[in-house]
Amino acid sequence: MKENLKIFDSLQVLNFENQVANFQVHYHETFCISLIKKFVLNENEIIAPEECILISHPFEIHRNQPIEIITVSFSTFYISQDVVNFISPFDNTFFQNKVIENQCMTDQIKMLIQDVNSNKQSKNFRIKFYSDFYRFIYELTISYGCNKEYSASEPSILLE
Repeated sequence: MKENLKIFDSLQVLNFENQVANFQVHYHETFCISLIKKFVLNENEIIAPEECILISHPFEIHRNQPIEIITVSFSTFYISQDVVNFISPFDNTFFQNKVIENQCMTDQIKMLIQDVNSNKQSKNFRIKFYSDFYRFIYELTISYGCNKEYSASEPSILLE
């Protein structure tokens, strides 16, 4: 189920439960920050095990598929590069390690997903969620992010 949150710049949350189909080659205009909840996901030969965070960069061409013929469950936050850069200490945030295996970060994203799924109607949801999500992105970028410098020789990653 896809949720559009009127917090930040068009933040979206997508929950997949027991996904069996492969996703075709595609890209997103946003960062995709996913919590792998059940089993293992393969994204462009990068293995994301259960209970970890998987990050896809904006305009990064990728394909997601469950490992073998099992189902996978995951939740993804879609957040713009501008919002991440606003929160991050970097001008152009980039994650060299796309798979984050850190229990503290995993617990934080689980709480954010739980808040979206169960508390979004509460009176103080926006204030609390904004604060918690801001802290999560800040800690994620401080711990795992860096500044990506673009060069003229870098190939374009946009689909034609």
